[in-house]
Amino acid sequence: MVGEQGEVLEVWCGGAGAGLVGVVLTWILPTTLEDVLAIVLAGLAGYVALLNLPLRRAEAKAKLERVANNFIQVRRALPSSIAPPMLPRNWGISVLEHG
Repeated sequence: MVGEQGEVLEVWCGGAGAGLVGVVLTWILPTTLEDVLAIVLAGLAGYVALLNLPLRRAEAKAKLERVANNFIQVRRALPSSIAPPMLPRNWGISVLEHG
């Protein structure tokens, strides 16, 4: 979940950054036509950043699924004799009693 939240934050920061660049350009550029062009380009950049969000979420989910499938394959490949934990469940208690 953290990876997905990071992707969302990155997309929103990219969109906000594009808007901020557009505002700064309108402050710097001398003519109205250049201001409109800067605002349109900044808006397009923000729109592309927001369109990219579902693609990034899909990539994060595919990576998580790939890792989970690899873990399942490794777990199935283990012999049944070592699949349970190697130590008995009360190992920590017995060590504390004897120590």
